[in-house]
Amino acid sequence: GTFLDSDTEGTTPLFDTIIGLYGGDSANAGQRLAFDDDDGSGNLSQLSFGAVGPRAPIGNSMPRNGRDSSLAAGTYYVAAVPYVSGTGTAALGTTEFGATNPDTVARTVTLNLRYNLPLGCGPADVGSQGGVAGADGVLDNNDFVVFINYFFNQNPIADKGMQGGVAGADGLFDNNDFIVFIDQFFAGC
Repeated sequence: GTFLDSDTEGTTPLFDTIIGLYGGDSANAGQRLAFDDDDGSGNLSQLSFGAVGPRAPIGNSMPRNGRDSSLAAGTYYVAAVPYVSGTGTAALGTTEFGATNPDTVARTVTLNLRYNLPLGCGPADVGSQGGVAGADGVLDNNDFVVFINYFFNQNPIADKGMQGGVAGADGLFDNNDFIVFIDQFFAGC
């Protein structure tokens, strides 16, 4: 019942991109497992994994419907690079996580990861539900935005603190709050 969608929507200025997913576990370490060139809006890229769907398309992209199969629990890496005519998907490499940027122009590719995790997926899920702060069952950019707003407004939710090396409210709003939040975020559910 979970999904992972990755895309390059929001890349500006708009140019052609390609995206690849690589295995990170010992059985498939560094192997390119999937790639895409133009499933996103215009010439942008999109990969969609998982059984839940379909999820509404973004812009004029393909529906996010799990068309790239499902993923077992594990570690994965995503690479997104400009597509350069004549190089095709060679810039992504097929093994050893060999992605390179073939473009001679300095460009920035926006990479979005969208996924669902069970509700209550951890203390970093301060989320955003329709613009209102609160756990939404997804660990994403909204959690960072809400946490930063809480931190600068000195909301007790952002007081993740550190007492003797153990996470916990310490009454201070300092770097330790960010360190604990980031640790909780990457710990997931």
